[in-house]
Order: sequence, then C-alpha cells, then structure tokens
Amino acid sequence: MCIRDRRRVHGALLNALYRLLNPIQVIDLLSEGLQRLRVFSGVKNLRIIVAGGDGTVGSVVNFVKETPGEWAEDKKNPPVAIIPIGTGNDLSRCLGWGARFEGEVERVLREVARAHPVLLDRWCVTIRPRNGPAREIFMYNYFGIGLDAKIVLSFHKTREKYAYMFKSPIGNKFIYGKIGSEHLLLGRKTNLARYVRLTVDGERVAVPDVEGVILQNITYW
Repeated sequence: MCIRDRRRVHGALLNALYRLLNPIQVIDLLSEGLQRLRVFSGVKNLRIIVAGGDGTVGSVVNFVKETPGEWAEDKKNPPVAIIPIGTGNDLSRCLGWGARFEGEVERVLREVARAHPVLLDRWCVTIRPRNGPAREIFMYNYFGIGLDAKIVLSFHKTREKYAYMFKSPIGNKFIYGKIGSEHLLLGRKTNLARYVRLTVDGERVAVPDVEGVILQNITYW
C-alpha cells in the first residue's frame, strides 16, 4: 500500500489501512521513498495499491518497470490498483477504480483481491531540444503540447510554490480551472500548425489551426 501525500489522506483512511493491513505493508512514499518497495520484490502474487493521483501511480509503475529482474513470478511486474485521491484521477477512472475515493477501504481491498489484471501501454516519449541533450519520459495517460501543456505546467509550478493551498481534490480542481481560464482568455494565441510537424506510421498528417495537440493512451482526459 503506497501513499504519496498524507495531507490528502484523511485520518479515517490512514487508520483503516493500519487496522486492516500489517503496518509494514503501508509505505509513506514521501518519507520512505520508492526503494521500500524492494522489501516485497520476492513476494509471489503481490498486488500493489497506490493511494494518490495519476502522477503517483506513474512513479510507482516506473520504479517497478525499471527493476524487472527483482520481482517474483518469472520477473513479471505485479499488478497495481488505485485508491484515487488525486486531482484528476483519469487513469483510475479508465481502469475502473472510480473518479474519487468514497471512504470504503474494506470494499476496495475486496475488489483488489477479485480484480483481473489488464495490460496498459507504456509510451516512451523522446524530447530532443535544439540546444542540449535529448531525454526520455514515460507516458501512461496522455502527452500534450501547446495550451494544455502550458496550463498543466502553470498548475504544477503553483502547487510547488504554494503547497499549503492544495489540500483537497475539489480545491485543486478549482485552482486548475482558474489557471486554465486565465490562459485561455488572456493568454497569447499560438497557431501550432506553424511549429508542429505530425507524422503517424511514417505518413505526414496535416495539423489544423489549433492551440494544442494531445496524444492519448486512455479514454479519459
């Protein structure tokens, strides 16, 4: 059981996790880090539950993917379930874990025990700037450039600078909507067709006069 940010987890959830699970099974990622997952690398039939948003889920899956030889069952990656306590929770909705946590921990644990693992594509995105080395990132939900990416970046920077303001998913969505509205209504317009060349399966695709381009891996955005 991996928890990213205890400020988002109310006392009832945390108390229930310690009551229903062995305390060693509950990992506080902020204080203990992803390395604590290695304790369970030899456990067969392991199932990981992540309490957090899409970013937290992605960081856990990335860690497991980067250490494939350490996991049991012929080096297969353990399945990951989600308790959605992030802002968007798009990945959680797509995989059937819901848009938000309803407070029933025992029900979630029963569903995890009965759940059937499904495969999810993991995209490798290579970024090659004009100046500087190329770097790779991994995508599970979607990848965007233009207006959408600008809004997400502004939201991220605001959350990093004013962490005390981001205490609940509803409040986070309000702030996200405010930032998005400001960029949409007051921001400088950019015709991406002048800057973007899109090639799919080796064929050039015309880009219309748009403010953003989104590559989606899941059905929610």
